[in-house]
Amino acid sequence: MFSPRTRDEFHREILNFGASRADRRARLDTDIGIVSRSGVFAEMVTIDLSRHGVGVDGLLQFQPGEAVTVCFGDRIETAGTVRWHEAFFCGIQFDEPLSEVQLEKIVHHARP
Repeated sequence: MFSPRTRDEFHREILNFGASRADRRARLDTDIGIVSRSGVFAEMVTIDLSRHGVGVDGLLQFQPGEAVTVCFGDRIETAGTVRWHEAFFCGIQFDEPLSEVQLEKIVHHARP
């Protein structure tokens, strides 16, 4: 049976990541901007997030290997590399893992 999580439970889940590549990812639905090094900008929606990367959904797709900057509103910007894309989805690995403070700020400002 499905039991909804409280916002605090969700925050604990998303902040409870290990340092390995196989860390858990949490669902997160929030608008972000992605800018390629060539200056192409796209507004996208996150589908999941970890300290090491983000899965996104949007019309404009970047190519695997492409360097991008992920903009989480006016709060946080981080560099990354597109690792895969399929249909309207793509995965971006961050060059440096997000800190717990950065992750907490993103989650706090995400849509409920």
